[in-house]
Amino acid sequence: MTEQNMYDAGLGKTPANFEALTPLSFLGRAARVYPDYPALIHGPLRQSWAQTERRCRQLTSALRRRGIGEGDTVSIVAPNVPAMFEAHFGVPMSGAVLNTINTRLDADAMAFIFQHAQSKVVLVDREFGAVVRKALAAQGTQACCGQMHAGPIPVEISARHAHLSNDDAIALFGEALRPERPLSQPGQFLSSGRVRLIGPKGVMDKVAVLGPSRGVSQVEISKTDARILGIDPPVRQSGDTKDTPGIVLASTTGIVGLESGVIVAARHIHMHTDDAERFGLKDKDKVAVRLDTERPMILEDVLVRVSDSFKLAMHIDADEGNSSGWRPGTTGTIIGHSRG
Repeated sequence: MTEQNMYDAGLGKTPANFEALTPLSFLGRAARVYPDYPALIHGPLRQSWAQTERRCRQLTSALRRRGIGEGDTVSIVAPNVPAMFEAHFGVPMSGAVLNTINTRLDADAMAFIFQHAQSKVVLVDREFGAVVRKALAAQGTQACCGQMHAGPIPVEISARHAHLSNDDAIALFGEALRPERPLSQPGQFLSSGRVRLIGPKGVMDKVAVLGPSRGVSQVEISKTDARILGIDPPVRQSGDTKDTPGIVLASTTGIVGLESGVIVAARHIHMHTDDAERFGLKDKDKVAVRLDTERPMILEDVLVRVSDSFKLAMHIDADEGNSSGWRPGTTGTIIGHSRG
């Protein structure tokens, strides 16, 4: 006779001492108990359990709006990226069955699987969009094929700063700009100099000066900064300073007056050519980006700037960062071309 463990004696499984966890109940419990703990880490992306649960519910909502529910099949063609992880929760939440497909299959094999599984929706990573479109065309399915969102993209705050010509740098500091530390974009740096911005109604001290020097000086501020200074600069891409207001810049050793050059920097993404190819984008495209924060928001008219010298990063100003709840490590997801 097997001796019963004393901890099992008189302690049958009841709701008070036992709860079977399913994958879905595990996600909900993790989001409640450990909301700020990391659920996944993917490159620069660090996503908490609370953020993950919210994104999974957003996927569920999107599927249900398309009529997906119990008994339906949702197929997915994607590598091991965050969206694949989220699909393992978001699809079952809708009542549907997730059908993951080997990304190394050819179009004919995928077409057979789509038809055999009676796929109602096919979620596709951009990398495999061409082969999936060929597979769908080959078997004439009525499944809805949508490309998966592109990301994650690191999001950085571009706080108020000045770019100076070499002549203006010497007038203000008595020398050319000296690097203090590098910035995220290759070849760019925070200089050791700081300036005071002097506007018609107010001033701002200790404004950063970024290098290297440019052909023409310019100042980039937020709309909130502009109100404090008493000027009304337009929203422009960096370098586009025609018909913009001027300002006075002062240091401890010099002063420079700009007749023009103050802008509110338009939101943009620096993208290496490899990233652009991976995302299916080109230079000067405009996209819509969802900021994945505790207060998610979608920003339209985000300019894509592509160069071999760029490192992937999206730049927004302080006003946009504050309104979205930005914090270090925030990422964004491209959700399509801009409607603007």
